[in-house]
Amino acid sequence: YSLSASYRIKYMMKNKTKLNKGFTLIETLVSLAILTTAVVAMIWVAGNGVSDALYSKNKIISNYLAQEGIEVVRNIRDGEVSGGAGWDGFMDVTSACLPPYGCTIDATAIPATVIIEECVPAVGEICNSPLFLTPASYYTHEAIGTKTSFRRRIVISPINDSEATVTVTVAWQQGGKEKKIVVGNYLSAWFSE
Repeated sequence: YSLSASYRIKYMMKNKTKLNKGFTLIETLVSLAILTTAVVAMIWVAGNGVSDALYSKNKIISNYLAQEGIEVVRNIRDGEVSGGAGWDGFMDVTSACLPPYGCTIDATAIPATVIIEECVPAVGEICNSPLFLTPASYYTHEAIGTKTSFRRRIVISPINDSEATVTVTVAWQQGGKEKKIVVGNYLSAWFSE
């Protein structure tokens, strides 16, 4: 009898150590919480990276659109001044661009016909007219191609009879918020009449 009791005790002790070799429920829950936190953190970092990349892309595009707006106004000025209409001709052609609302200028129309439209009514500081991306990868106010979230406003503010400042504001929607950049330049009647 004592031999079998000692055998049973050894058997129970041996099996008890086998049972203790596994994970407890608490250990499992803690490891799952750590793993979940790590996965959520990686997803959050990846999501922010994508959002930051999209913001950078949109900011680069808006900078190009703003610079294009200034170049279009310079082109109109150069054409009017060198074509004989002078500074007054330039100011007449771009009169829709005067403060407070400013205008939109369709850059794809140059040099054939310049399309200038006053920004009335304006939403805040920006024209309500969206820019469209054409199949040829040009941005235009004409409703051809893909509608974008970009809007551009050009304001020409006269300083005196032969000088003005040009301010171009480009805005876009991202993440439920409006983002915008403002670029300015100084123009003068470089060609004396």
